[in-house]
Amino acid sequence: TQALEKIGCSVYDASEFGGGFPDIVVGRANKCWLLEIKSSPKAKLRPEQIEFRDSWNGNYAVVHTPMEAIKAVTNG
Repeated sequence: TQALEKIGCSVYDASEFGGGFPDIVVGRANKCWLLEIKSSPKAKLRPEQIEFRDSWNGNYAVVHTPMEAIKAVTNG
């Protein structure tokens, strides 16, 4: 989250929400992204995370590194 905050993003930790909801909510340039953070590229989404991702009609990304998170919110 620090890397995102350094580029001017607002970051909200939503990791305790459950139900497949992504780990963080990121605001940048009047847009919002939902980011699921996985510590390893081999880590798989749980079934409820897949269901959430497939039903979400907004900006959503699975990221593994701070650089991937930055790319997700600057290229989307």
